[in-house]
Amino acid sequence: FYFVRKVALVSSIIALAQLAIHIGMNNNIVDEIVGLKKAYGFNLAGINFTRVQALFYEPKGLGAFLGVSLPLFFKKRQWLLSVLVMLVGMLTMSQTFIVFCLAAFIVFFVCRNALRTRSIILFSMLMLLLTFEAVSLAKNYIIENALTYKQEVIYKIVAQRAITRLSVDEDDSNELLGIPLQRDLELPVVKFFKDYPYMLLTGYGPLNNILIPDKYFEGNWSYFARQEGRFKGHIDMGWFNLIFEMGIIGSIVIFMVISTSSSMLFYDKYYSFVLLGFFFHRIDMYVVVLYATLLTTKIKSKYNVSNIKNYSVR
Repeated sequence: FYFVRKVALVSSIIALAQLAIHIGMNNNIVDEIVGLKKAYGFNLAGINFTRVQALFYEPKGLGAFLGVSLPLFFKKRQWLLSVLVMLVGMLTMSQTFIVFCLAAFIVFFVCRNALRTRSIILFSMLMLLLTFEAVSLAKNYIIENALTYKQEVIYKIVAQRAITRLSVDEDDSNELLGIPLQRDLELPVVKFFKDYPYMLLTGYGPLNNILIPDKYFEGNWSYFARQEGRFKGHIDMGWFNLIFEMGIIGSIVIFMVISTSSSMLFYDKYYSFVLLGFFFHRIDMYVVVLYATLLTTKIKSKYNVSNIKNYSVR
């Protein structure tokens, strides 16, 4: 966990340096050299601005990682570093980071007295879905009132991208359980399963997204990318991807296996938080490493195995 905090800190510094270079130099070639992508640049109150991403593949990836690391800074009472991570997380302009912060609040505060990982995840997911559903029900009011603040800097950084994802056209809705889906990635797959609901039991198999007919992707860049063989398909939301590939049956089995821990210790709570975050972003390798680390630590503690190297958290 020391390594996670260190990477988050270094990434935050790199992100701020990228932003300073982008604003100061205002040169696309320099942006590419320092790791920024032209697609994420925009004008903010007359300033040439951009969504920061450090050395991650896109701002959402950086936002997800900072969201995962934030509770670790709070645990160590590193308040200034926590503020830094939160600032950079907001500068990614990623809804994923906001959702991770909300998930952390639910897990560590609302569920602070809960013991079982499985119960924490299920209750927290219910709370998040209710939050999304509440936003969905109030979206007409939110969109109407957002127009009043559309020129405000804080609105453009915090809320603009999230609000543009809300659809008021019920015939062309991109929502599932209140969650706004990406029209070019998740929504076509959801439409496919609505046409073939029996496939939800087993899923379409690992990496078989490419087998979904192209017609479900029409109207999006992903349609043309599939036609040209440049896009094999992926789902950013982890548990969605797991259900689509392994089916409901396989996903339930996996969930039951990896959610068996029960403890009031911080790092068991943190594991619950990471599994919850996996629903909204594919941090699967981090889930695997964290599961293996905690399992090894518990085996050593239970059986007093002295020949297992100590990977205790710092």
